[in-house]
Amino acid sequence: MLLTLKKSLGLFLALAIVSTSCQVEDNVNIVATPTFVAIPNSANFNVTKQVSYQPTTIPSDTKTTLFYYDALDKAFDPTALKDTVVLFVAGGPRHVTDTSSTHIIDEYVQYSTGNNRWSTVGLKQAHNLNLTIFGSGTTFTDANAEEVRIANLTLMENAVKYLKSLKKAVVLYGHSNGSFLVDSYLADGRTLADYHIMSGNRLIRDTKIVTAYTSGLDYDYGQDGITFKTSAVPTEQKAYFNVLTKIQLSELKDYTSLLAGKSFYKKIAYSLSEYDGAVGRVTEPEIAFFRNNKDIIALNIPKASHGQAVAGLPNIIAIFRALK
Repeated sequence: MLLTLKKSLGLFLALAIVSTSCQVEDNVNIVATPTFVAIPNSANFNVTKQVSYQPTTIPSDTKTTLFYYDALDKAFDPTALKDTVVLFVAGGPRHVTDTSSTHIIDEYVQYSTGNNRWSTVGLKQAHNLNLTIFGSGTTFTDANAEEVRIANLTLMENAVKYLKSLKKAVVLYGHSNGSFLVDSYLADGRTLADYHIMSGNRLIRDTKIVTAYTSGLDYDYGQDGITFKTSAVPTEQKAYFNVLTKIQLSELKDYTSLLAGKSFYKKIAYSLSEYDGAVGRVTEPEIAFFRNNKDIIALNIPKASHGQAVAGLPNIIAIFRALK
């Protein structure tokens, strides 16, 4: 079973990488236009023209913040939605809108569960709507990052409310950095979605990541999810990297404390990977949190990488359906 899932996820990852060159830069908050130049073999960009950071204006029409795969140039059509909607919050962060993942997750969930009643909808985050966020480069501050986090929570809440107003069951799903946003959303007491799923996640604020990022270094946990090492960031990527790391650090918190004693554990689930090189393998404090809060669904996929944490999604959805 797991081998089949890994094969499917290999397609997920491959398509996500290929799609980077054709992602659409989409925004509603242009004050001045920055310039981004793609860097070969890197997820970062070179900010060749920086601008001043401006706060994000939340669109009054929530439909403009939602999208289907390959449909950024079309108005969002709510009539195409099925009974249950997976609202996907992508990782990164990046200034471009990730359109590939929504399509792959949609197909993956449906084909793996044999259920054609699900639609997957992508959420445009603040850094997709507001190009001055990444465009501010080296001048972007921790205070700016906190503003972005709050704006993203507002965008998520507005999207959930809108979809609920259409009488849809809503599964709020975040992967990687998107999963930390969902954690932050829950810690803020926002639980309007029917269910919340986080994959490629950690529930603690690893001081090794904080030290690396505040020192201007990149990092990874190796192929085993344990062996932590840092690496220098090329000069042309430093402006973009400054924004990315400050946004991530604003969301990386000790959620074993922030989510302790809550009443919504039956509505949340985690899908984690043993060999997660991006955020690391879960440690004893996180395992103890799950052990002490048995209503939380927590799947740990053996020998899986960061991207392969998505493999737990069909099983989690099946459990949620059985609980209804």
